[in-house]
Amino acid sequence: AARDYLRTKYQKPGNVFVGEWVLAGLPVGRRAVVVGAEHVAYSAVLTLRHAGVSTVAMVTELPRHQTVEVFAWAVHKGLRIPLHTAKRVGALHGRGRLEAVDVVDLVTGALDRIEADTVVFTGDWVPDHELARRMEVAIDSTSGGPRTDGWGRTSRAGVLAAGNLVHPGETAGIAAIGGRAVGRQLAVDLARGVRPTADGVAVTVVAPLSTVVPAVIDPVNPPLRLLVRTDAFTGGRLMVACQGGREIGRARLRHSVPNRSLRVSGRVLAGIAPDAGPVELTLH
Repeated sequence: AARDYLRTKYQKPGNVFVGEWVLAGLPVGRRAVVVGAEHVAYSAVLTLRHAGVSTVAMVTELPRHQTVEVFAWAVHKGLRIPLHTAKRVGALHGRGRLEAVDVVDLVTGALDRIEADTVVFTGDWVPDHELARRMEVAIDSTSGGPRTDGWGRTSRAGVLAAGNLVHPGETAGIAAIGGRAVGRQLAVDLARGVRPTADGVAVTVVAPLSTVVPAVIDPVNPPLRLLVRTDAFTGGRLMVACQGGREIGRARLRHSVPNRSLRVSGRVLAGIAPDAGPVELTLH
């Protein structure tokens, strides 16, 4: 009803609707360059299209896109939007408004100038950790979010974190699943009258793996799943967990594509020992 009211009240020439919001008399632009080629980048293309903006190019520093094939095919073949791979944005030009984007080939160094009045950057997500940092909660160096044990417990008693606060940007569904698990464990802790902190065995990753959440494991109550990411395309699909020079578990990954997380069963850490040092995850 609210949406219909807004459309009835503000449906005027020059007004642009983006989701539920009205940008009265403020057009987004006409020609856009989207920097990124993961799921959200492709969603941005459709959102721009809905707002009447044509995407004239997509740019990624990686050798290919990181979304599902059917989505990429629909955008690049169906909508005829070119994808510039192994390239980066070198400069933005304009006076008062963006006029052109310089795209640099990472292999040859060649420069291509694209006329555009809009640029959208996606990817390289960072958790919304400002409040956690102000509270001096320990931050995980790989994910950029608060360091938790998988049940939301942080380095400060009584302070819990979940969802996109503990890992780079994920879908609402993934964030909700994590929040539900944290809530259940919180109920257990409250019933026991305890406020535990994230205390346990550290988990580290070896390139091309880039992040793992959680980064602390409670050996007595390990998490149901791990969330891992890689920062480069690789043929490796087997993730091996080692502790103290001993293999404690392994898991077959569905893919090894950058900018796309993978949920791995917590069973990969079934052999973890509380006093054998940190766990190291490698990709083979």
